[in-house]
Amino acid sequence: MGRSFILVLLITVGFSLLLPSPLSAAAARDSLPRGASIAVEDYTTDVLRSPDGTFACGFYRGSPTVFTFSVWFARAKGRTVVWTADRARPVHSKGSRLTLDKRRGALVLTDYDGAPVWNSSSAGAPAASCVRLRDTGNLVVEDAGGKALWQSFDYPTDTLLPTQRLTAATHLVSSAHVGSDGRLLASGYYSLGFSDYAMLSLFYDNGNFSSIYWPNPYRNYVANNRRIYNFSREAAMDARGEFFSSDNAHFQAADFAAAGVRRRLTLDADGNLRAYSLDAATGKWAVSWMAFGHPCIIHGVCGANAVCLYAPVPSCACAPGHERADPRDWSRGCIPTFRQHDCGAPTKLMALPHSDFWGYDLNDGHC
Repeated sequence: MGRSFILVLLITVGFSLLLPSPLSAAAARDSLPRGASIAVEDYTTDVLRSPDGTFACGFYRGSPTVFTFSVWFARAKGRTVVWTADRARPVHSKGSRLTLDKRRGALVLTDYDGAPVWNSSSAGAPAASCVRLRDTGNLVVEDAGGKALWQSFDYPTDTLLPTQRLTAATHLVSSAHVGSDGRLLASGYYSLGFSDYAMLSLFYDNGNFSSIYWPNPYRNYVANNRRIYNFSREAAMDARGEFFSSDNAHFQAADFAAAGVRRRLTLDADGNLRAYSLDAATGKWAVSWMAFGHPCIIHGVCGANAVCLYAPVPSCACAPGHERADPRDWSRGCIPTFRQHDCGAPTKLMALPHSDFWGYDLNDGHC
């Protein structure tokens, strides 16, 4: 009987070793020492984790052959990316590495051929000891005493985390371009930052023209309850879900002050600024505040030569005589189906009743 028990035990242990196991805290790093690196081939197992396990950092798979180096919520359903080293320059799925350079003390991202595509330059980098991901979601290059020499919080992408500050030198920039797995890569047309008047604003810029669409551009700063020329230029959302800005911009999440809720403020690809709260039980996000209740107010949401329809549901449509430039992306707008420079062809102008063209009308009325 004793021999049978030992045999069963050995078979059970051996079989358990063959089973795949999920990524555990023991399999992840708590720091990346100077001279060490993370390889893109190990993206499923070799990651940095924050001490409480809320955040993870490593190579993020945008498609089978495209990766970025990013920070994401590890406890959310799916990977919710909150920071990326350089969205405009992803790397290949083989040979790419993230290294805390031994000589310079800076984080360096290299592509398949060893060519550097991004680095965390810092005047204090020569004193760098290691890289850590803090419980706030802040990726930090530290010296031997734990002092921050460089931090990702100073270089946001599209998301602001609690305690992270938006300043005169920083912007949130929306994502764009849906990848093959539905994830968003590269930068979009929308940004959040301080204007020349030191007023926190949402900007639309497609390369041909730009505009401010929040706060309401048809009202002056008094009507918008804002202050101008306050050159402290700082804004932040706290852990309770309350947002403050030096120009008097202020809001509270719908679940304000709810205990233990993880939050983020994200400028989404559609140009809407939204606060999200994480349901710890389901791992799903819920919108707890947003700047616009209706997307048609957002500039450029349907792109050039397109109309945003309010009813029966919010949607985009091309103006008569036009078709979509990109079936997957309304922000690219619509292109003419007629020959624009054929002067001999008959021209017909069509009225668009009950439409408003932002940026060109003389008042806030609708035609």
